[in-house]
Amino acid sequence: FVDAMRQADPDLKLIGWGDWGQKWRPDDTWTRKISAVDGIDLVEFHHHFGSGLPDSPLYGTEYRRDPDLTWHHLMNSYQSLEKKIAERREQVTPYGKRLAMTEGHYALPGRNRCEVLSSWGAGVSYARCLSVIEKASDILDIATLADFFGNRWQVNALMLPTPIRDGNAYLQPVGEVMKLYRHHIGEYALDCTLTGNDGAPVDVNASVSADGKTVYLHLVNTNRTESRTIELEL
Repeated sequence: FVDAMRQADPDLKLIGWGDWGQKWRPDDTWTRKISAVDGIDLVEFHHHFGSGLPDSPLYGTEYRRDPDLTWHHLMNSYQSLEKKIAERREQVTPYGKRLAMTEGHYALPGRNRCEVLSSWGAGVSYARCLSVIEKASDILDIATLADFFGNRWQVNALMLPTPIRDGNAYLQPVGEVMKLYRHHIGEYALDCTLTGNDGAPVDVNASVSADGKTVYLHLVNTNRTESRTIELEL
């Protein structure tokens, strides 16, 4: 059956469900089994995440109480994605397979999956995650940080007003940032080193790509209240 499909479309790629961690798949045995299957090109996983830190204020309306604390937790969320991709990379690489994150977004308690996700701070957090995804493009073929569309869940990329006469559809912060990255990205990844005036590394997420004579630099300022000045050596 797979051979027949590929005869009709030689570019066809098949994705196999390779996630684990649920009670019926408590370890990575399933990921390795699906990775060993002939004909599977991409091994799929989901990633639903929070800040990764204890005592998170990212729930209900608690995030409104302390902006600095909320920012701290939002800025830490990308680390769980780094860890998840690293785990899956280790599991599929021996079999020559690549990865597909077909679903991924914040999973927070609160009304409509927590309205902190409609804030610009969440947009910066998503940008940190997208830099992680871009830098993992050597192994990760497909990725998303949102559900597609809906009329209330804050994890949607596109929000549909209900009833529709109440206004036009609009992008959530995650949709705006994904659109930004999608339209400003090169075909080839470039190495990037970031240092402060004292020569020490700085806490700024970055991913760099190039296409022809254009270089795309994705920088995320992780400071909530202060701007950054940069000098480029290319």
